[in-house]
Amino acid sequence: MENEVKLTKLAKCAGCGAKVGAGVLAQLLDGIQVHRDPNLLVGFDKSDDASVYKVSDDLALVQTVDFFPPMVDDPYTFGQIAATNALSDVYAMGGEVKTALNLVCFPESMDLNVLGEILRGGAEKVAAGLAEYYRDAATIKVHALNEPLPENGLYSNAMAGTDRMELYSTVNAAGDQMMLVSLFDNLGKGSSGAAVQCMNLMLGLPETQGLE
Repeated sequence: MENEVKLTKLAKCAGCGAKVGAGVLAQLLDGIQVHRDPNLLVGFDKSDDASVYKVSDDLALVQTVDFFPPMVDDPYTFGQIAATNALSDVYAMGGEVKTALNLVCFPESMDLNVLGEILRGGAEKVAAGLAEYYRDAATIKVHALNEPLPENGLYSNAMAGTDRMELYSTVNAAGDQMMLVSLFDNLGKGSSGAAVQCMNLMLGLPETQGLE
């Protein structure tokens, strides 16, 4: 496929070089009224990597969107680069990635398999980032991309009596949708265990102290 497609020929500029400069952007935004909300911790007036909105005293929503033309010809590699670039904005704000949305502008005349490869590269990079983020987590296990759920995986008592969380990520055959499933005990030991973990973190104690 890499010999058939030259993604870099589709645009005059590539990557972040296709964006307007900080000075030009500042002029474009000058005069636009800034939304005033005490819970909006970081808005566009801060020129930061992403916006941050306070949901509660211990939770905030980090939002970002990115779009840039290809800087490499291989569709799969471009998808990975695009996903990594978007994820890095969330990490730069100290956030944890929970959801991701693909924004695509694609020539109608081009083979849709190319688009599928781009989306597959992005999805696999997101899954890899999830696994890396939780790599050292004591109670969270991230399963390989497209690893099937256990037979009893969606039963209400599948994780009963444990403090663990199991994360599964699945991409459909077309590569344009990704499903993330988290399994944990939300009613019994898992729920109380989460409360203990939060208390431990607040007190500076080992995260799993008091858990069995």
